[in-house]
Amino acid sequence: MGSDVEAKEAAFTEVLKIIQIGQRKAHQVANVAMLETYWNIGGYLAEQVKSKKWGQSVVSELSSWLQSKISGIRGFSPQNLWRMKQLFELYSEDPKLSPLVREIGWTQNCIIMAQCKIAEEREFYLKSAIKSGWSKAELEKQIGSSTFERTMISDKKLSPAVRE
Repeated sequence: MGSDVEAKEAAFTEVLKIIQIGQRKAHQVANVAMLETYWNIGGYLAEQVKSKKWGQSVVSELSSWLQSKISGIRGFSPQNLWRMKQLFELYSEDPKLSPLVREIGWTQNCIIMAQCKIAEEREFYLKSAIKSGWSKAELEKQIGSSTFERTMISDKKLSPAVRE
């Protein structure tokens, strides 16, 4: 009897793994679609602001209007709409970094935009967050502990041949 129970447990565990893999994939696809949406909104807002058609009050109106049109919509506060514009403006001219923003979550992108001042630092944290799968808390910890600066200092101590 014990082996039947163990066999069922192993089979059930396999089904659980399949579900978990599917959930992770669905989350990744949804994240990419959401960031693509935010990117496109940011581009549209940048265009409207650049042509001097829109300012803060119009973006606030847009936020309210969106919330009145789509029941339960979240993530489209005036502040978030400005962050979408910032995301687009910060990365749209950088072919190396623009694809990377779609590989991490919106919150991680906002943290990097807010706390990293130069492109090299943003690149470092984008790539590190993707490679290591950092959560929001871990990303904040890494930035707070100056991982970028420490890595750059330690890299300069190595000879060019070793760095390669």
